[in-house]
Amino acid sequence: MSYHPIHKHMHTHITKSNVKAAIRDDKAHMTYLKEDVDKDQKYGGKYKDENQTADEKHISKLAGDVKHDEGVSRKSSSPLNTEGNKCPASGCVQPHDGKWGVVSGKTGKFWDATYQSESSAEAGLRGYFANK
Repeated sequence: MSYHPIHKHMHTHITKSNVKAAIRDDKAHMTYLKEDVDKDQKYGGKYKDENQTADEKHISKLAGDVKHDEGVSRKSSSPLNTEGNKCPASGCVQPHDGKWGVVSGKTGKFWDATYQSESSAEAGLRGYFANK
């Protein structure tokens, strides 16, 4: 579980199941604040500069949250961290016949390719997903 400071303050713990919604909400909030800054520019008011600065700081913090949350999303969606498919819970890269192999997330069976090391099997898996 990941605890970005703003989400900890809000008691919203970012997990794989809610990270996309958190990103979407933060982006929507940033859009609203940007519109508010634009209105402050047009219509001014006694506290125009203070309000605009506060909104810009808030946008900056939200942008940091989005960047952090996107990192959580990428990490949890990495092909090396697959879950909810036919790979074993320990991952798709497994020892196989004295070498290393990759278990297909679709079939649950090993790929035909074998690898000399775990890292080369992981590289093969990353390469497969990079070409999709």
